[in-house]
Amino acid sequence: ISNDKTFDLTISGQEAGTTVVYQVSTDGGTSWTPTTASQSGLTDGTYKFRATVTDSAGNSSTTPVQTVTIDTTPPTAGTLSLSNFTDSGSSATDNITNDNTFDLTISGQETGSTVVYQISTDGGVTWTTTTANQSSLTDGTYNFRATVTDASGNSATTPVQTVTIDTTPPTAG
Repeated sequence: ISNDKTFDLTISGQEAGTTVVYQVSTDGGTSWTPTTASQSGLTDGTYKFRATVTDSAGNSSTTPVQTVTIDTTPPTAGTLSLSNFTDSGSSATDNITNDNTFDLTISGQETGSTVVYQISTDGGVTWTTTTANQSSLTDGTYNFRATVTDASGNSATTPVQTVTIDTTPPTAG
């Protein structure tokens, strides 16, 4: 499974003086058509490749089938949420809080994908990897996102969740 849609087919170990004909099937191996060794611009889908080797006497044999799945479509990123989080500010929806310990969760991402949580403390200019469990965050504004990568290496990023931590009591005046 790959997002690489350009590659070469090669064969080795065949008898000297043989001719090689590469073949491709896009219908699960029901029908086969000749192809070149250089594959390029393949569209998303599953391809089966084989080679037929013919010696100078006209005898032929076929290599085992190599199956390649091309997937260049980014995965569904899903939705990043804050769990075990209390929005303690004057608004219950602005993510300004004195809660400096909470968890990042994601739902709706492509099945079988990997998730990497990221954090930025400079307004999204730079990002570093973080864990799903946030604890003892100092006062400041944090941006969180998750990058979801599917089995073929395509990635998508969730929308950013911004949280402002303020644990400092106000001046009483």
